[in-house]
Amino acid sequence: MNNHKFIKSIKIPNNVHVLLDNDRLIFLGPLGVTTFSLSSSNEKQETQRSKELPRGFQLGFEKTDQCNRIVLQNTENSKQTQMCGNTLASLIDRKIAGVVQGFFVSLEIRGIGYRVILKELEDFSNSNRQVEQKLTFKLGYSHDVEMILPTNVRAFCPKPSLLCIYGVDYQFLSQICSKIKSFKEPEIYKGKGIRFKDEKIRLRIGKRK
Repeated sequence: MNNHKFIKSIKIPNNVHVLLDNDRLIFLGPLGVTTFSLSSSNEKQETQRSKELPRGFQLGFEKTDQCNRIVLQNTENSKQTQMCGNTLASLIDRKIAGVVQGFFVSLEIRGIGYRVILKELEDFSNSNRQVEQKLTFKLGYSHDVEMILPTNVRAFCPKPSLLCIYGVDYQFLSQICSKIKSFKEPEIYKGKGIRFKDEKIRLRIGKRK
């Protein structure tokens, strides 16, 4: 029998707290809070310190004098389970990095007259007085494209053709940026549209008359 043992120890920084709440991990750090959902398994055998994960993984917490750690190991001896281990550990690492330093994603807007306008809208009806951000895109349509950003991400516009989005949850941040890109995907001849910064677009050569 092949031995496909996988054990991964993930360090938890001193300024980060990780809680296990039913089927999700909650990460609390200096920049905010994010969660990592764990799919429910058929047999819910939970203890205070560990939980059985789907696809043959077990997650536990280890506390030492130096630091706290998340310990991830496989409970099924299969190559597929072992291969998924690094991916799962990387996702947890990214959640920790998010609440410590956050993530930036930059989008470029290319095209004559194409631009984005950022406006802050303060909600006085809310006791917390949260400031919402509204993006208005001019992308060559007969109408403007508008979007209200969720309050857990922030936008910056160094110039009208460059939009920077910041957040602590990389997956959610990627979804927001993908939605913005869908407003005007780069066209295949001149590349006009919205793209990730430094993204390479393979252009087609137009037909010559």
